[in-house]
Amino acid sequence: MATLYLRPSERELLEKLPSALAGACAVEDEELTSFESTSELVVRMRLVASDAHPEVRDFVLGVLHDLQRGKEINPKALARLPHESLPVVYFGMGALGLCALIEVLFPSVRSREDLEGLAGLTKVRHLLLEANASALV
Repeated sequence: MATLYLRPSERELLEKLPSALAGACAVEDEELTSFESTSELVVRMRLVASDAHPEVRDFVLGVLHDLQRGKEINPKALARLPHESLPVVYFGMGALGLCALIEVLFPSVRSREDLEGLAGLTKVRHLLLEANASALV
């Protein structure tokens, strides 16, 4: 059984799902709060949007282009990226960006597989928060 690491606002979103679906994953409170600063996220985005990761650079530039034109970002846009590029993208987004993605995706959860995918994102965020916290020591 997958585990969801949820912040209070996300727990509220989980409670809005049908009970049979909401019970498909274990739930733990996300208590870590070592989020990135804006300057840290800027540095990370520059790293992931470098020539070392051209597919990520093109994705990030496309997202920025859409945001500058006032378009909403489709959370399923990540599906266009090669699977092996996702850790790089998640690092660039940071725990803060993953919070936003998780909240945007929650209302679209319709199946156990959707919820397990969301659990994976909460785990990635949890690991980023752990890494951020250890960097402060």
